[in-house]
Amino acid sequence: MSLPMDTSESMPSTLAAPPPVLPASTSTAEDVSTTDAASPVSASSPADPVPVTETPEAQFWALLKENPSDFDTWVKLLQIVEQQDKTFAAREAFDAFLNQFPYCYGYWKKYADYEQRQSGREMAKEVYKRGLAAVPLSIDLWLQYATFTDQTSKASDLEKLEEVQACSDLGIASSSARF
Repeated sequence: MSLPMDTSESMPSTLAAPPPVLPASTSTAEDVSTTDAASPVSASSPADPVPVTETPEAQFWALLKENPSDFDTWVKLLQIVEQQDKTFAAREAFDAFLNQFPYCYGYWKKYADYEQRQSGREMAKEVYKRGLAAVPLSIDLWLQYATFTDQTSKASDLEKLEEVQACSDLGIASSSARF
């Protein structure tokens, strides 16, 4: 059974092409207002926006700009920057993370370990000192710092013992001053 076709209305012989559909991330208000449905835009037009491929690092920073409390995104960002050979980017990420979550003592240690690998003992020591200033009651961080001091000191046994003792005394004094 076929349906009768109504031919009383004439159809135009040429149909205007619909405007191009852009992904939501590349479409802007300017694109919408300047595109006319009657004037199709070709795919090779120089006015078309070129989608920018962002690095994973940049994508995580964008997500963190929207929600700086997203711990999981911070962790993913730190994993990426630790694998790269960009010390400045890693420092920027660790500093921003630890500014947001200063009591995550394990990340102070990760940062110190990273600095030791990249820049040496003195930079790692500075990270430990910053971490201990931020979290003076963290016994784990004090122990890690004392262990770091013991393992990385190039002094003689007696001098090394004195340096570790000074570190321990500073930790005890700092912790007892808080109570």
